[in-house]
Amino acid sequence: MKQKKSLIVLLLSVILFSCEETITDVELPYVEQLVVSCVLENGDLVDSLRLERTLPPLEHYDEDKALVKDAKVQINDGDSTYDLFYSDGYYRTSNLIAQAGKTYKLNVEWKGKKATATTFVPNPVEIPKIEFEIRKTTGQWGEAYEVNVFSMIKPVKNVVYNSGVLNNSQGHGSYDFFNIYREIDVNSDGYCKVSFTNWYFYQPIDTNIIKEIFYDYSGVLSSYDAQFYQYFITRFNGQSGDEIFGGNSNNIQWNIKGDGIGLFIGRSTSYKKFF
Repeated sequence: MKQKKSLIVLLLSVILFSCEETITDVELPYVEQLVVSCVLENGDLVDSLRLERTLPPLEHYDEDKALVKDAKVQINDGDSTYDLFYSDGYYRTSNLIAQAGKTYKLNVEWKGKKATATTFVPNPVEIPKIEFEIRKTTGQWGEAYEVNVFSMIKPVKNVVYNSGVLNNSQGHGSYDFFNIYREIDVNSDGYCKVSFTNWYFYQPIDTNIIKEIFYDYSGVLSSYDAQFYQYFITRFNGQSGDEIFGGNSNNIQWNIKGDGIGLFIGRSTSYKKFF
C-alpha cells in the first residue's frame, strides 16, 4: 500500500504545480480536465484511486479545490462492474481485488466530463539469482569501485519492468526507480540485465564487505502494463529543474482518455533478498 500511494503522490506532483504568486485580472486559455491516478497492484484491494481536477494556470494549487469528491467512478473487470465510493481523499471499493492476468476498464463521469482507461495486471516475475558486479572506475574524488547489484530475467510481451531496493531492517525502500526495461532490452540469449542498485566505494571492496553492507537488502522488481513505458520516459517533460514541484508537465504520455489526464495502470511486484 505504501508503495502504491507513493507512486500516486509522485504522479500528482508531476501533474500539478505551484506558482510563486497569484496574478489577478488576467485570463489565460484554460480547459478543465480530470486528473486520475490509480495503481492496480496484484493481490491488493482497489482502494486508492485519486481523482482531482486541473486548476486555472494562475491559481495556487489547493487540495480542497482540486479534489473531486462527487464523481461517478466505476471499474469493470470483465465479469462485474464495481462502483467506487469516496473516502478520505480516495475512491475505494470494498471487494475488488486486483488479479494478475485480468483486464480492467475505468469509467469516470463528473459534471458532463468523461474519462476512461483500460489496463491489465501482469503476472509477477520470480527474481532469479542476485548477482554482484564490481568494476574499477574513476569517481568524483578519484579511483572508485562500482558495485552493481543485478539479476537476469526473461521479459515477456506487453510488460515493462522497473527495479529498486528495499531495506528490510528499516522497512522502506527506494521506489522512485530510474531504470525501466522492455522485452527488446535483451541479450542474444533473450535475457535482460536488471539493475537493482549501484553503489560506489573509494577503497577496495570484497565479498565479505558486500555481504555486510547489503545483508538486510532485497531487490524489488515491479512488472507494469506496457503503457507505463510512455509515461515513464516522458514524465519530466516541460518541468523546470529550479522549481520545487516542477513545471506544467507538457506532452506527458498518460493512458487516460477523454476529458482527463493521468494513469490507470496494472502492476505486480516481486521481492528477493540479496542474501
